[in-house]
Amino acid sequence: MDWFKSDRKNNKNWLGLGHGTTNRGDFYSLFNPGRKYNHDDRTYTSVWDDLSDGGGGWFFRPPPDELVNMLTDAPESGRSVDRFTYDAQEFNRIAKNNFTMRGVAKRGQSIHPDFPILVEDVFNAFHKGHPVLKHDVELDDFSKFSKQIVKTILDDPKYDALRNTTKWDRIYSAWATRTLDKLFEKCGGSGAGKSGEKNGQPIDPNGKGGGEGNDDGDGDSNNQEKGETSNNDISDDQKEIIRQAVREFMDEAMEEVAEAEQTRTKWGLGAGSNARVSDSEIDELMNLLKECPNVDELTNMIGRVNSIMNDVESEATAITHGAPIGYVLGDDLARMAPQELVNLAHPDLKHDLERRLIEHSIQITEREAPDALGNGPMIVLLDGSQSMTSAHPNNSTKSRMTWAIAMSIMLFRRAMSTGQPYVLHKFSYNTYSFKYEEPAKQYAEFLKEVMVIENGGTNIDPAMNATIGSLKEFPEGDVVILSDCELNHRWYDPENEDVKRFTSATDEAKCKVVGVLINESEESAWHGENDNTTSTPYQNLCHVAFQINPEHENMLTQVTQGVFREVIL
Repeated sequence: MDWFKSDRKNNKNWLGLGHGTTNRGDFYSLFNPGRKYNHDDRTYTSVWDDLSDGGGGWFFRPPPDELVNMLTDAPESGRSVDRFTYDAQEFNRIAKNNFTMRGVAKRGQSIHPDFPILVEDVFNAFHKGHPVLKHDVELDDFSKFSKQIVKTILDDPKYDALRNTTKWDRIYSAWATRTLDKLFEKCGGSGAGKSGEKNGQPIDPNGKGGGEGNDDGDGDSNNQEKGETSNNDISDDQKEIIRQAVREFMDEAMEEVAEAEQTRTKWGLGAGSNARVSDSEIDELMNLLKECPNVDELTNMIGRVNSIMNDVESEATAITHGAPIGYVLGDDLARMAPQELVNLAHPDLKHDLERRLIEHSIQITEREAPDALGNGPMIVLLDGSQSMTSAHPNNSTKSRMTWAIAMSIMLFRRAMSTGQPYVLHKFSYNTYSFKYEEPAKQYAEFLKEVMVIENGGTNIDPAMNATIGSLKEFPEGDVVILSDCELNHRWYDPENEDVKRFTSATDEAKCKVVGVLINESEESAWHGENDNTTSTPYQNLCHVAFQINPEHENMLTQVTQGVFREVIL
């Protein structure tokens, strides 16, 4: 691999941040070009503002208790799926903090005031172990209509396959309801009867239906002939309309849940993740990510970078065992010498092997002490300037920033696995610094911040000063600089006082500095340490430096591996 090293000390240890952190609940994204906002003297591209106030976006944020309040006064006769007290309590707990269901309930309520009841029914149909529909005699006018929808969902050929994912899973069950308002509207839900009424009459407190109709009634024949919903029954024409709409809904639900699965896995939000993120935070993040235009590009890049990091971590695992240097006697079967394995093929020798195992005298491999691996705190300097997101000659408008953010995220996930602090310095014209001392607990907070992309010029000076300050709090670690290297030219001069001050601080702190120049060079355009090119600042500031064109597959793999090897091995 073509990469260059300076003549500075090749140290790898710990590092951190020496000043306070800023925490905000806003979520922004580079993936919505052309829309700019100002906040705290910052200019950035954002989707949050549009989504948070319902300004034309899908994502609504009603008050946390709004969905629960919608259902508080709903009569039991309004629900078509049987539920126990536990089911009701569980749904209320989930609904308070689940943005997906609150959003769909809010939208559907504009179609019919009782629509939130259907949200609960369909959620239970996907979530419960054994959903059971109520008898018609127990239902009011609205529930007879919603029951037909739920029944058709249960009978759909795709239901069982979808249930393999949604059963007892709060997030996936909620995401399966994500387009329920569209289904309801297609089924003619605006004309459904009201909850708490039968035959258009209030239900008697004793549980008897109002009016003169039969509880399983035939309904108004005129309405049935028109294919419309009567108060008491669903016509055949209406049932067919519901079947068609449900088929489309189930296709959409399968896609939504599959997308949610992929997002959770690639973004490290799945069940096997080290991140301690609540279901509500996961649901919020996935909704916000879904609304970011072109987020698939970043998701795929994260998946790619994650795969490369896993390979390097496998190398690290092998190193921890040390190199074999001979054999000793013991009883560790995992380290049993190859020549002992031959004994297993002969009955007598096998018995002898078993005897020696009891006596702790089988031959086992002795290994040298492993090298210490990089498990120290991480500091990342992320260039968020305009040049990182502007259009390039190859028409790749986001490749620089996409790879840089993916690397920042995966380095954070590395910190989560080691339990070490992570520091983020994002710089453009200004620098914004964040310290995460418990990354596993702060992953959601980090994701919301790392997606904020500044739109301005490149001024690395405050970030370098912040890094110097951070080294005083944590004396050892790894520093990673991710930038397109459009820096102030004084950083090109190794004799510059600022350059000397930075290198002196990093040497004193016994940390390793890894720099990555991000541009659109071809594979042959690597620069050596003596080249007087744009790579020179990295040569002055970093122990190890790389150049990468994220659009070049081989280069992406090589450089990504190289960075991870420097901070892990």
